[in-house]
Amino acid sequence: MGKILDSEQIKNIPPLYATEKVKDPIVHLRLYSPIITWQWFITEYNPTDKIAFGLVSGDEIELGYISIDELESVGFKIQVDSNFKPTPLSIIKKSLQ
Repeated sequence: MGKILDSEQIKNIPPLYATEKVKDPIVHLRLYSPIITWQWFITEYNPTDKIAFGLVSGDEIELGYISIDELESVGFKIQVDSNFKPTPLSIIKKSLQ
């Protein structure tokens, strides 16, 4: 469907594994689709491989790796929430319960 992230949006996201030992990492981006209820909350990102790590809220709520290439290839638009402010992961988890 097209490119989701640009260099400005990812410049402050830590690389993969950088927050692995951080008890409550910061979520830097929220991705969503106006078509489905799924959301992706990004805490880390590798721009070379276009792999992110974060919280996925879909059929279940779970931490995991997120392929941005895969999201870009789905048949509907996924976009960045331009109003989202960096937020501790614990707050995001509570808001989804």
